Amino acid sequence: MAFFFATGILESDGQGGIILNHYKRSGKTAAAWKMKETRGGYGYTLTNNRAGAYWTRGEPGQTRQHAMAGRRTISRVILDNLAGAIRSAVAAIKVYLRNK
Repeated sequence: MAFFFATGILESDGQGGIILNHYKRSGKTAAAWKMKETRGGYGYTLTNNRAGAYWTRGEPGQTRQHAMAGRRTISRVILDNLAGAIRSAVAAIKVYLRNK
């Protein structure tokens, strides 16, 4: 139960009651991801210089709270989406070859 209250969703109203925290996410951390091509286009490096990315998605830095809340690390996101990326690439290659 302490985890629920620590997430910032609910706050004390100062009189023994609870009020809803209307915190809105800015989206700045999600928007800060950058992809850089490496090895002549055969590889990519993902970076995010915002501190929030380290604590929410980073391999060594992800907090226990974020892990328990179900946030995936960046390597898990990539791994979970790899099959779909390969399917998409194969489909694009087939379209390219068909139209050549």
